[in-house]
Amino acid sequence: MPRPALPTRAVLVIDDDKPFRDALRELLEQRGLVVRVAADAHDGSQALHEMPFDAVFSDIKMPGGGGFVMLKRARELQPQTPVILVTGSPADEWTTRAKSEGAFAYLTKPVGKDQILDVLRRAFERSRFAVRTRAAEAGDSAR
Repeated sequence: MPRPALPTRAVLVIDDDKPFRDALRELLEQRGLVVRVAADAHDGSQALHEMPFDAVFSDIKMPGGGGFVMLKRARELQPQTPVILVTGSPADEWTTRAKSEGAFAYLTKPVGKDQILDVLRRAFERSRFAVRTRAAEAGDSAR
């Protein structure tokens, strides 16, 4: 009897730095993930409207709105989706703001493959826990 297919996880990568965006897409696709990329906050917001994601990577500094705009949009449209902010221009104020506004993680470029995969694994664990918790709560309220 064939095994049922495991659900494929989807990740949104929003970054105006094409080489970084493409490298991240390649890394994640090699791990069997569905990856959608966007070069700016507008396209990232559109992607969030079109399909659910299991995680979002967003650059902080981008033309037309940066990572904090994307963090807010993700919270509005997909509140359980972990958002990982990435920057090549680190600032202490951004670290504090990322934490206070609910970012799952804050990474500084250059960021290594192992660091990306580790934070993504933790983000998936969190989203899996959130799904189980919502299902349990739904079951409790049905009684």
